Amino acid sequence: MYVPRPHLPADRRVYNQIQRCSTDLLYSRETEDLTMLYRPLFWTSYWCEDWLASSGYRGGCEYILISSASSKTAFCFAYSVRKRIERGLPKESTSNVRIIGLTSKGNLHFTEKLGLYHEVYDYDSFLSAKPFHTKDKSKPQPRWIYIDVAGNQTLNSKIYTHFASPYSVSKLVAAVSLGMTNLAPGEAKADTIEWTANLENTSENGGGTKPISSSPSLGFWPRTEQFFLPEWLAIRRLQLTPTQMFDAQKEAWGALMQDCPSWVKLEYVYGGEQVQKAYEAMASSSRGLGPDKGWIWSMWDTEAENGVIKAKL
Repeated sequence: MYVPRPHLPADRRVYNQIQRCSTDLLYSRETEDLTMLYRPLFWTSYWCEDWLASSGYRGGCEYILISSASSKTAFCFAYSVRKRIERGLPKESTSNVRIIGLTSKGNLHFTEKLGLYHEVYDYDSFLSAKPFHTKDKSKPQPRWIYIDVAGNQTLNSKIYTHFASPYSVSKLVAAVSLGMTNLAPGEAKADTIEWTANLENTSENGGGTKPISSSPSLGFWPRTEQFFLPEWLAIRRLQLTPTQMFDAQKEAWGALMQDCPSWVKLEYVYGGEQVQKAYEAMASSSRGLGPDKGWIWSMWDTEAENGVIKAKL
């Protein structure tokens, strides 16, 4: 079922979809809360990793660098890479991959505790970390892929400047924009970002030669690519049968529901008045909601008991 929103382009139709639980083959009452928390973010991360894997991680890489590593989009992407490494497919592309997370000092412990990154560094000191300055003299330059979930141009400039330096021992072969977690709602930058797509380009450079928009003075570079889920799904529907796509999603979702319960602590708020108070408290807080918590807000007055909701109507 789709909610008509004619002002949106046709390729955004997937975001207009509403599916009833009774017809959702991936729905489970036992995992309903986790589904609300992870589903949209996980599928974006899952299919982005699938997109990169289709190019053999741009011809193979040693490091995948992910910003905003404490966010669910970021660590679900890291999780998807981990699952592919476990499967060893394709072995030549994943056997030596190390996943590096970047986060704030306040979220460093949480991000490390997830166990989804090989190494985690804070934004202030990451450029002094060993992976950014280490090279095996018997091997070519280490190849890096950067997954930008933060959308922070100051951070991006630091990263691009490091890899563009003639003293850098590493090579950045792709830069992918996957989110904007550092942009506040309504911020002017969110309305002025130029989104482009290059989903069918699986060359080693991951996007040809074009100055990166954030730092054109650095010269020619693998351009920043924006992953757009509907476009990649349209391509995958030509490559896979509906059964193959469903089976892949069913396997991935089942694994996630087994693995994710310990990642964040769920906290519940029941009843309209309490939900309003919780929302106002969060909106007025300068700290926001920490990455270690997932809030489940319900307009029902009480929790369901044995599948029966007791509520005032």
